[in-house]
Amino acid sequence: MKKVCLFGGTFDPPHIGHLLVAQTVAEVEDFEKIIFVLANQPPFKDNISKVERRLSMLKMAVSGNPNFDISEIDLERGGISFTIDTIKDYKKTENLGENKIYYLIGSDSLMSFHKWEHAEEILKECQVLVAIRPGFRPSSIPRWVLKQIQFANIP
Repeated sequence: MKKVCLFGGTFDPPHIGHLLVAQTVAEVEDFEKIIFVLANQPPFKDNISKVERRLSMLKMAVSGNPNFDISEIDLERGGISFTIDTIKDYKKTENLGENKIYYLIGSDSLMSFHKWEHAEEILKECQVLVAIRPGFRPSSIPRWVLKQIQFANIP
């Protein structure tokens, strides 16, 4: 079983920060693949580019890197892209069963993670891996979240 990590987002646009974090996490945490999962319609964002444009940009951004792949699972499902649905559908599609799956988020997303749809269930379904951004202060994050996440070892 290869060790993979899902990296979900709107990627509007995908930028060097996304790529550097993904590559660093792949190397430091020993992931064979980082799977970029393009959100169809994020629950908390409006005025985003059309999905076809975002997918095209993401394909260009990750091309040529053997550590990166793209999953269109959220696009195929349609509607609002909730992380819990993404994780469950990916596990089912890839026949992962009870195998451990990782889900990468930035520390900016962690700040509101406790408000996400089915946040507690997400923590049961996968290991949430958090890439720390400069200035991150975990003091406002609920203890029940902090106890169940893993911080990425990014030098």
